[in-house]
Amino acid sequence: NMITLPTPILDPTGHLIQLQHSKLIIEADLELTQEVRLVYYTNVDGDFGIPLLQSIDLNPNLTQDQKERQKRVFQPQTRTVSTRGYKVDPHTGEIVQPNESGEWPEGAIDEKLIWINILANQVPGEKLSDKVFALIIQSMGKMVERNRI
Repeated sequence: NMITLPTPILDPTGHLIQLQHSKLIIEADLELTQEVRLVYYTNVDGDFGIPLLQSIDLNPNLTQDQKERQKRVFQPQTRTVSTRGYKVDPHTGEIVQPNESGEWPEGAIDEKLIWINILANQVPGEKLSDKVFALIIQSMGKMVERNRI
């Protein structure tokens, strides 16, 4: 079973991108790193159609050379996002930046603290695995919201 972000991301070309979870690393200092794959799909009225690479292969109007070039452009990509070095507003969870002097806004906390302090009853699911999957999906959604992919 693959963990995916259910909401499609609209690519500037009009195609859709699906985020697929690859791995989550919890480091010794509890910093979190998540790796995701961006896979292109055809856009069927805002919903995922078929994988774009398959659509390119099936297109009789493209020459083999055109197909190869398009397939290079739309190959799945990998992105890695980490909590390391990021601080957030503890009330909103939004990422904050230091001022010109390098000072963080008052009350800013390391981003990892938001994730490691989520209470079990704040996450949907009965089983531990359901909760872990829900948090991974939530994390992918935050990547998109914060333009970190």
